[in-house]
Amino acid sequence: MFNQTEAVPSVSPHLAGSAVRINPTDQRSKQRSTSLAPAGFVPLDQEARTAIPTPIACVHIDRKPSCLYEWSSKGNGPIKPVKVNGRLLWLVADIRRLLTQGQ
Repeated sequence: MFNQTEAVPSVSPHLAGSAVRINPTDQRSKQRSTSLAPAGFVPLDQEARTAIPTPIACVHIDRKPSCLYEWSSKGNGPIKPVKVNGRLLWLVADIRRLLTQGQ
């Protein structure tokens, strides 16, 4: 711990939230994610499709589309897409596994 004579390090207000990882099971996180969701968004526990497009997958795993495109092109991500007619689709089973097991 800090000695009372030592200064306590301060965190810049604009960086304060950057170190916080959003828990995907947190209700506030779900409300925030679904309010910004693209058309065709269905909560993951109600998803009937076997594969979903990148914008919808991004909402579920809380990543930007550029991150998923990088995973696809470099092949270094925790999940891999399938290509259908030139479009990237992400398997719902892989997304569920990622969210339950973590990275």
